[in-house]
Amino acid sequence: MELDLSQIELPPVGLWAGKIVEVTDGEVKAKKGNLVKTITLTIELGLKKADGSPFREHKTLKLNTRGLQKVLSLAQTWRGVNKLSSEELAKFDPKTEWEGKDGRFFVDRVSENGKQVAIVGDILPPEKPAAVAA
Repeated sequence: MELDLSQIELPPVGLWAGKIVEVTDGEVKAKKGNLVKTITLTIELGLKKADGSPFREHKTLKLNTRGLQKVLSLAQTWRGVNKLSSEELAKFDPKTEWEGKDGRFFVDRVSENGKQVAIVGDILPPEKPAAVAA
């Protein structure tokens, strides 16, 4: 049975509020044939499909040299700092840091094998409430 991706409802392109509902570890095979560890963020967007269910998207980050830089950058952005200390890095746990947390997620669309699919690009912490003047 072949899956018809043309019938899958895609979220609109843009920056959307949502929540990271799950963080899982995994592995993928790299181009050179070796296994690379990954973390996958399952994101539930604050948008609803036509049937009322939420859009769920995934963002997988490889834990190779380039991917670790992305995870580090994401961690720094999430915490609102320019640099994490070596002590903070040693204690850093993506599951504890992000699972169950609200955020903002940039959704885009790309073509894969002639079909449009949604991808999650930038992941940002939730907006901080504006300061209220007294």
